[in-house]
Amino acid sequence: MPFVEWRRWQFATKPPWRSPFLRQELRALHVPDSAILVEDKSRNTYESALAAKPFLASKQVQDTSILITSAMHMPRALGCFAKAGIPVKAHVADYILVRNQFNWETVLVPDLSLLGQWQYLLKEMVGLQVYRWTGKAS
Repeated sequence: MPFVEWRRWQFATKPPWRSPFLRQELRALHVPDSAILVEDKSRNTYESALAAKPFLASKQVQDTSILITSAMHMPRALGCFAKAGIPVKAHVADYILVRNQFNWETVLVPDLSLLGQWQYLLKEMVGLQVYRWTGKAS
């Protein structure tokens, strides 16, 4: 099964930083360069899913592809690829963990530093709902 590498641009100005890392890791696992395919035109998850089908067909990939993304982003990514009719298996690249022991102090006085993590959750919740409303994800 080929590994398909998608390069995503953030805000269309920052270079994709995940792709070189993923390519390096796949090479370290002795995956040949011929099995690593690169699509570098998409700017977001929806465009990645749209570009994937003809891209995979042009490379004659018919197997289920591996979708690698963060745990928080996975529901939206799976919805986009399902809507595009592309069979994928999810592989989570990271998790955001909160190491907090339960005690009465943390129940009565919440840790304000955790509010910073809410931006990621809210972005994905809103993004998934908007993608569903606009027909970009199932």
